[in-house]
Amino acid sequence: MKRLLFALTIMLISSSSLLAQHSCAHTEQRKKMQKEHPELIPAQEARRQFLENFTHNFSANQSVQSSVNLLIPIVFHVVHDNGVENISDAQIHESIVQLNEDYAAVNPELVDVHPNFTDLIANVGFEFRLAELDPNGEPTTGINRIQSELTYNGSDIALKQMIQWDPTMYLNIWVVYSSNGGNGSAFAYYPADVEGSGSIYDGVVSSYWAVGRTETAVWTHYKILTHEVGHWANLKHTWGDQSNNQSLSGCSYDDAVEDTPNTIGNTGCDLEAISCET
Repeated sequence: MKRLLFALTIMLISSSSLLAQHSCAHTEQRKKMQKEHPELIPAQEARRQFLENFTHNFSANQSVQSSVNLLIPIVFHVVHDNGVENISDAQIHESIVQLNEDYAAVNPELVDVHPNFTDLIANVGFEFRLAELDPNGEPTTGINRIQSELTYNGSDIALKQMIQWDPTMYLNIWVVYSSNGGNGSAFAYYPADVEGSGSIYDGVVSSYWAVGRTETAVWTHYKILTHEVGHWANLKHTWGDQSNNQSLSGCSYDDAVEDTPNTIGNTGCDLEAISCET
């Protein structure tokens, strides 16, 4: 479990410098959801505590670990207004390749991991594929195109109310013109946030330029989906859930996984220094 979570952590760290200008809206969207629906908070907190306790108490038994990957079917809902956000199938296929490289630990960026942590690098055991069957059991490409002005603000819950496939069967990814009505890159919620009555929030919302590496994509931001899927899989930022304020006071927060040092925030990615003296 520690090796798996470290691999997920590396993915969030590796994309952190890319998010400095186009921020991950994960924390802001969670706060917005809880402000609008405070009745969800007690159940979210109970589930969060359960998952954290499970993580801390889990002891990986190498002799019984399965070599079979967990297959995760993805449906891309391309919500567009006949603009650049109506990305090509090829751009989506690029993103699937990228996700699988990152989560299988075969991406070239791993050469930059500090030697102190190289022994923890591992294949997470996720395999991502475009869905082959829709919720009705009919063949699908896993790419669903819908024309709607909701593309201009992906944080509007009406987007997910308009179209969402069963989140217990699919990873839903919405591709829009803007994930938050501004310059935000993408966002997702934790599993504890979206179980039960919060299931409408499940999935990843991404601005079009953060999907793939070519065509309309901004190639320097190609790790953003990997980053957000990490949140979807229950991984926090290494500086925890507080705002990224670059203050040493942030060193008292972390991702609840004891594999990497605490960090004060995500501006830049210093591969040699530790920002918190712990």
